[in-house]
Amino acid sequence: MRFSFGFFTAVAFFLHSQAAFACACCADPGERFTRSFTPDAYALEEFARLENEGPAQLFLTACGEDCVRGISEISFDYNVDWHLENHLLRVVTHDPAGTIAVSLGDNVTRFSVDTAPMSHAMNTPLYTEFRFNGEIHADGIFANADGAVGDLVLAGETNHCWSADALSHWILQVSGEGADFRLFGGLAAR
Repeated sequence: MRFSFGFFTAVAFFLHSQAAFACACCADPGERFTRSFTPDAYALEEFARLENEGPAQLFLTACGEDCVRGISEISFDYNVDWHLENHLLRVVTHDPAGTIAVSLGDNVTRFSVDTAPMSHAMNTPLYTEFRFNGEIHADGIFANADGAVGDLVLAGETNHCWSADALSHWILQVSGEGADFRLFGGLAAR
């Protein structure tokens, strides 16, 4: 049986197009993007599945505690209960006691980048940050931060499709007239 050049070309095109369209979630080498969006029901459910894993830690630079403002009892780590639901993040510390609540608004910015573009990996992993910001309501050891601005980052390794399982850590930057500090910790999906 003889096959023509056209037949082989058609088969090669079909196989190539199947590979190209086989993975809608896959990212490409060198990919980088920033998108702002209003979270849909899926995103809100996934964000609500997140919980803190381990203690929250206080970020310190070379100037140490002298550069921390807005916390009355400074510690290197805090035992926390961490809840993100209905556009509100609540971080509650125990011994010493305090609460930070951040109203996160309706918009989220997603930043994703291939950190190893020369690897040419299939289904390129993307370092991803979901960025929120909003007003801080605080009490207890964080009372001086009341009225400040909170910038929350949820980060991990994803591709175009993501779930709470892919997010590994969080960072909360608190900035304002009476406050300047950053807490961070691990994440787990429930």
